[in-house]
Amino acid sequence: MSRLVLILFSVMAACANAQSFPVAGQPVSIVVPYPPGGLGDILSRLVGSKMQESLGVPVVVENKPGANGGIGTAYVARSRPDGHTPSPSCR
Repeated sequence: MSRLVLILFSVMAACANAQSFPVAGQPVSIVVPYPPGGLGDILSRLVGSKMQESLGVPVVVENKPGANGGIGTAYVARSRPDGHTPSPSCR
């Protein structure tokens, strides 16, 4: 649960630093380092739906389970730092 809160705060911090956030039409991703159906996934989808309403852009929840959260963390670390997240190949 504490990891989920940390990830959500990280997403919010990235959003606060972006100059032109959100870019129209570009979806915002929330990466959950746990399997679908768990508490972290459910809470992320609830937060994502509220974000979608307030930002006016699509919000996608991506589950990247494995390695005790390491796979999801590495995925976010390799993503483009634009506040929208994923694109591990952008590095």
